[in-house]
Amino acid sequence: MTTETYTLHPGIPAHLSLEGTAKPGTLHYAVPMFDTVPEGCILHQVKDDAHSPHIRAGEHVVVNLNDRDFADGELFLIGFTGRTRVMQVVRRDRFGIDGVWFRPLNAPRNENELQDWLNEGRRLYAGDGPLRPECLDEYILGRVVGVFDGVMA
Repeated sequence: MTTETYTLHPGIPAHLSLEGTAKPGTLHYAVPMFDTVPEGCILHQVKDDAHSPHIRAGEHVVVNLNDRDFADGELFLIGFTGRTRVMQVVRRDRFGIDGVWFRPLNAPRNENELQDWLNEGRRLYAGDGPLRPECLDEYILGRVVGVFDGVMA
């Protein structure tokens, strides 16, 4: 089995190890594209641009249901508050609390950038946290491994 490393966001590696399933030589804003759904995976339609430009509203992501192990900075399909949503899962010490946070990729990286976004009227997407790391199993449904670029049956 081969393992290739793609970058989802500056400094955030995503490891893909689904042999023979990604379309050779194709990346979709640095996210692998699939023309078939690999065994053990499902499709999930993204409802907003919280991860734009990497994943856009209306696209379907490929989610590996067999890979639910936490990896800092990876995208996962999360189930919480009665709905499912694709979120980046990060472990951070914020406000003196060591915890896990669900966040969109499309977010300001610091307070100065946040102020710029507010001044420009850019849309902000909400995250959630902190959560205790030992609680992740009840939220993580599977790891996002790519974007579907095939024909819907």
